[in-house]
Amino acid sequence: MWSYILTLLIGAAIPVFIRWIDSKERQKFFNLEVKEKMKLVAIEKRLEAHQQAFKIWLDLHSLMNKHTPDDMIKTVNNAYDFWNNNALYLEVKTRKDFTKAIEIVTYHQNMIEKVRQAEDRKEKEKYKAMLYEGEDFFQKLFETIQKEVELEPIKPPEINIDYDKKD
Repeated sequence: MWSYILTLLIGAAIPVFIRWIDSKERQKFFNLEVKEKMKLVAIEKRLEAHQQAFKIWLDLHSLMNKHTPDDMIKTVNNAYDFWNNNALYLEVKTRKDFTKAIEIVTYHQNMIEKVRQAEDRKEKEKYKAMLYEGEDFFQKLFETIQKEVELEPIKPPEINIDYDKKD
């Protein structure tokens, strides 16, 4: 008699145990699905942030030529606002170099004036070297922004047709 009761209990426990395992597997799958969706959203946000970084880079680049003080203040403030709101979405190198690039632009005109006003040849060369180094760093940020979000090119699937094959 006890063997029948034990058999019934085991028979009843098996579906419960299977449902429990199934629910755990479903929960794992759901968690993975949520993580994948979060990754896709993060990728989209990162692409958007890098696109904005590129646009701000262009705005900052335009300041390196001629600008009014109001243009400088507006553009630099916009760049810092962008950085404050999007820094975590930027890839590491872009994030690190972005604020330095803003500083380079901010001091660019001052460096040009120092080159012009320097009377000593060595001093003039020193300021020129600093100016060129800043410009080079600024240009490299452009390349960094592009490289860090570079996507694989979209290629059509290859279709292999064997024209020699007879059906």
